[in-house]
Amino acid sequence: YIHFWIVTKYAGWSGIGLGSAMAGSDMIIVNTDKTEYDYFNPVGGAPGLDTAQTEAGVSDVILVKEDKVSSPKVFHLKRKTNTGDSKDKVITVGQNQDFIFASHNTSTTLSQHNSAKAILAQPISKTQICDSSCSKCSGPEPDHCTACSGEALLIGTSCQTLTKHALNLSLIHI
Repeated sequence: YIHFWIVTKYAGWSGIGLGSAMAGSDMIIVNTDKTEYDYFNPVGGAPGLDTAQTEAGVSDVILVKEDKVSSPKVFHLKRKTNTGDSKDKVITVGQNQDFIFASHNTSTTLSQHNSAKAILAQPISKTQICDSSCSKCSGPEPDHCTACSGEALLIGTSCQTLTKHALNLSLIHI
């Protein structure tokens, strides 16, 4: 499994996509009032819900734990590296993966994002990949930072970003 931690200060939706652009991306979208997380976007525009399920009748993207009350909100999700779903991208450990991020600060329904960015060639390895605000970390959770990168301040064991982007990502293959 690949584990994803999406950490956002927004009350609206936040998402990540496997791909370098919206068109053709495999997406995980979280928000405070929905339970569907697996989306796809074949041509751009608004993504659609990926309703394909595993043999056990479970979504390809599984919620492990969430904290929707505190700020920032933390969503821990997982999915297989190869789900067998034609709408899901295969994630190959040891290779780089492009990611896109998008969010809306207030809307809990999918609407035009008001924050977006792309991170190309993110390595996927069996070792810990820190939250994007960390330069060093001791574990997979966003509060395992031991040193921050960029414009972030280490408070306890969490990096508090000071940039306009409110979405961070942490990945680990287990």
